Amino acid sequence: MIRHIVSAILLALFFHPAWAKTVYYCIADEGQENTADGVTEVRFKPFKMAVDNQLMQLSGGAFDSPYDVELELSVKNKIYHGTDTAVLIDGSKVTVAIVTFDVESKTFTMMQSMPKGIFSVVASCDSF
Repeated sequence: MIRHIVSAILLALFFHPAWAKTVYYCIADEGQENTADGVTEVRFKPFKMAVDNQLMQLSGGAFDSPYDVELELSVKNKIYHGTDTAVLIDGSKVTVAIVTFDVESKTFTMMQSMPKGIFSVVASCDSF
């Protein structure tokens, strides 16, 4: 009997639905870089996205680096909203990217501030 109680407690502690990630493979439909010189079409390599109710991890393609891009998320009406922030020298934070992912249409959008302009991408995703 005690063994069953201990097992139930351990399951309650370690099983949490928000920890279950869904992995998507995304291919960019369009990418653009907007600068003072005009708008340039950008080829965007396919990338992977792992999503749960709290975190989005982007890797591969344009996000291929030693460190995966991780965004904290909020969810409303099956649409994930995330922001990436940078910390300035004075310690204040500034938003440098805004990401949305619509679970039903499986559409990923991102707008990111770059040193000379704004980068944006729209991608279609499929789950693994």
